[in-house]
Amino acid sequence: MMPAPVRVALERVVSLLVAGRFDELERLDRGGRMKADEWRRRVNEYGKTLIEPPREDLDTADIVPLGGFENEAWSVRYELWTREQAKSDLSVELTVRYIGGDDVNIEIDDLRVA
Repeated sequence: MMPAPVRVALERVVSLLVAGRFDELERLDRGGRMKADEWRRRVNEYGKTLIEPPREDLDTADIVPLGGFENEAWSVRYELWTREQAKSDLSVELTVRYIGGDDVNIEIDDLRVA
């Protein structure tokens, strides 16, 4: 079962990617690895249209608890969906840290083609 903080983070990130709201994605990303223009460029270079996945598909994400942070931090990889392919070979990678309540710290580590 997916930890609630991971679901919250994954839903936020996927929704922003699909909507092309890269400035908001940049503000959400605590790691600051990529700027909005870099996100935009990578999605455009991929050349397919991102779409919202079926809600239950989020449960297929690869989730690895980070050592020393039991029930507090996870590494997450999720394969995005496109209009052209359904589930695609483009994945987003996150580090999610539970802060408390509904608060999570999200670091967007990468967007890559498998």
